[in-house]
Amino acid sequence: MASSSSSGDLRAPIFVGDNYDFWSIKMKTVLKSYDIWYLVEDGFDNPATNIANEESSKSAWDVLAEEYRGTKEVRAVKVQSLRRDFEYTRMKDGEALDDYLTRLTNIVNQMKTYGEPFEDKRVVQKILISLSEKFDAVVSVIDLTKDIETLRVQKVIGCLKAYDQRLNKSAENEMESAFQTLSLSSKNSGQASSSQGKSNAPKKNWKGKNKKWEKKS
Repeated sequence: MASSSSSGDLRAPIFVGDNYDFWSIKMKTVLKSYDIWYLVEDGFDNPATNIANEESSKSAWDVLAEEYRGTKEVRAVKVQSLRRDFEYTRMKDGEALDDYLTRLTNIVNQMKTYGEPFEDKRVVQKILISLSEKFDAVVSVIDLTKDIETLRVQKVIGCLKAYDQRLNKSAENEMESAFQTLSLSSKNSGQASSSQGKSNAPKKNWKGKNKKWEKKS
């Protein structure tokens, strides 16, 4: 049984009719942490309150599941729709890596809640074939140096994020260099214009000052 210090931090989530799958997973985790999930899984009748078997804790859980998660047929339709989303999802041009990975992960997590089996290999392959062109170099390196069959999703994500940071850093350095070059060019252009303006200024005629001297000569 979980210790009081660890389980005391877990509070039963309040279900308000939205996002049943997330609520059920969290609620199940809380009940297991207190070692009382068996009351839902096996059912529990309280003779003292004359609760009928069909109104047991297990029955209540099943009713919620059927009402908000849907019947087996409804779940099958949802899974099929999510499979289509998973297959056609691609990283958009200009989309941030974190945004795309979050979008793809959300689809995967939804499929898992409906019982769809998911191995790391399947997710890894999907990530590598659905990235934008700027990741072609690192994808090629992963394909050539890693064993896709055993490669973990988090390992791939770590490699991609490190590569993305280097790309962003390189782009920042290039931008800074461009600004410096532009600033230097503007400064040199201003200095050249100033010098040209001085050279084109009209020269003063000093002959008038030398007239008296010329007569004396």
